Amino acid sequence: MQKPLSIMFVLVAAALSTLVLTPSTALAKKRVVLLPFDADASPAHGKTIRSFIQDLLKNNYEYVLKKDLKEAEGEEIDFRALSADDVKKISKQFSITAFVGAELVKVKANFVFKTKIYSWETGEPLPVKEYTFKGKPSQKQIEEMAALVLMDIEEMKEYTAPEEPADTGPAVTQVEEKVEKDEPLDPEKTKVVKPPKAVVPNQVPAVQAGLMIGFLQRNLDFQPTTEPYYKTSSPSLAPQLKVALYPMALTGDRDSLGARFGLHLSGLFLPAFESYPANDKDNKVGTTVMDLNLGLLYRHPVGENLHLTPRLGYAMRTWSFAKKNILDVPSASYSSIDLGVDVRMNLASIAVVEVGASFYLPLGAGDIAEGEYYGEASLYGLGFRFLFGYKLTPQLELVATFDYSRYAFSFNDKGARTADSAADQYLQFGIGARFNH
Repeated sequence: MQKPLSIMFVLVAAALSTLVLTPSTALAKKRVVLLPFDADASPAHGKTIRSFIQDLLKNNYEYVLKKDLKEAEGEEIDFRALSADDVKKISKQFSITAFVGAELVKVKANFVFKTKIYSWETGEPLPVKEYTFKGKPSQKQIEEMAALVLMDIEEMKEYTAPEEPADTGPAVTQVEEKVEKDEPLDPEKTKVVKPPKAVVPNQVPAVQAGLMIGFLQRNLDFQPTTEPYYKTSSPSLAPQLKVALYPMALTGDRDSLGARFGLHLSGLFLPAFESYPANDKDNKVGTTVMDLNLGLLYRHPVGENLHLTPRLGYAMRTWSFAKKNILDVPSASYSSIDLGVDVRMNLASIAVVEVGASFYLPLGAGDIAEGEYYGEASLYGLGFRFLFGYKLTPQLELVATFDYSRYAFSFNDKGARTADSAADQYLQFGIGARFNH
């Protein structure tokens, strides 16, 4: 797809070019005719695009109605199938510079807009310019398609009547063509707004890397409560790194199927903080936590600003104490299959919201799930996450995150201690920055 310049740039360039022309030329205004669009693939989309282009042509050129050409010509003109001779004949008679048409076709899941603009000099269409989009076109996309049309018109030489020998015969009454009078246009309707660069519909970064600094709090509770439980003495500072990479989106076509597959890696490491048993808050012990999550992602676009991203991965979290004899509670070390899904939504042009959930199928849980303590355990885990990002630049976001995970145990009561169940809960929140490319 050829990347168009903005409409504003095209119109400004056209205005500046008139400054270097002679007075008589600068006052001239190109005459254009808008042809029917071939939009059988989506008549509604074609009508929307054509209406916007029509307003721009009326506002920036001398717009000639097709019905007036038919009345003046005195014969039926098939504007959907103009020949080169038809174009040159009508251009000569009415000083038309450009006949503006277009085609909208569907290629697999995409729509392709193709320009079809006839030149008065040759009568043939100019080289086709194409623009590809998905779903309903946004205002930004419509403006970019219109820019392709305006670029062609601005590059065309204005119609110039050929020099002919003086005719000494009787004067021939010329047919007076009727040109539609420009009616006052709604400024809001034809106002060209520079599209924001922060968010591009249906596109998300090929690389994301974020560093968040926040807090982690953990609670392990047993039922019945006769068992000692422990928790963090206070929310502990927790740096967290999150990276997502889509290799084929980085090196190839971002709209291809392969570009939707990516890799995810996140990690958290707390080398030293304190925990305490519920029945002895003054007896604190150094604690270490390491968290690692990696997996395969597949992001699926839904509409213009929404993506669903299923994930399949491996999640690991270890929680260990410096001195086991202080806290008479087994350590936990989880390794799980992560089955999850995330939803990403662009908000206007300045923000993004991401929410997700995971179901953890534990492969192991460390000492706490061994039969020596409470008997053999069955367990499962759940995770929820939320991220809000504010775009400082197209590549840099300020983000706020919230993560919650919970592992639920059910014991068979055949161990040395008595406990029916337990819940191990983690709460994380933080702020940071994320780089997008």
